[in-house]
Amino acid sequence: MISSGRFILETDRLSLREFTKSEEDINALSTIMGDAEVMRHSYRGPQTREETIAQIDRFLLRYARDKTGPWALLEKSTQKIIGFCGLPVQEIDGVRELEVGYGMLPNYWGMGYAKESTCACRDYAFLELGAERIVSIISPANSASIKIAQGMGMSFEKDSLFYGRSVCVYSLTRKTWDHLREQTTAQKSC
Repeated sequence: MISSGRFILETDRLSLREFTKSEEDINALSTIMGDAEVMRHSYRGPQTREETIAQIDRFLLRYARDKTGPWALLEKSTQKIIGFCGLPVQEIDGVRELEVGYGMLPNYWGMGYAKESTCACRDYAFLELGAERIVSIISPANSASIKIAQGMGMSFEKDSLFYGRSVCVYSLTRKTWDHLREQTTAQKSC
């Protein structure tokens, strides 16, 4: 059964929709956020079921306040929640930034889903939300996410602290994104 969360966007293989407090969403996100490998680079670390329910509550507040946030990432062919991806507003160095963030179950790694979903979120940020810039806040040890950020067209901006942890901030401006889109019109980069 598919939860009734509002659908945000889709790609060829994926759908992104808002999380709900349905048992389906709670169970799926608990599996994802409870996975030590998925959460290895997160400032929160692996989450319990209760912590995941509290996280969904924060997602729902973000949807109401910011009109965006982390969304359920569904594989279209199975309609299974395989991760999360979205555009939460984060505060870094005293500035509220729109972040492209994601997490996915390990058995879906290496299939191109991270790139597909993050590029879709990047485009949504600029086309639908009118963002002037987006960021990704990444642990310096997370080379896979750094590669994803670079694949979206982001560049390293600075080192910083996020919830007391050292992070790298990658960013992309609308101007640079527009330029990249013009260059890749003939060849689809994402």
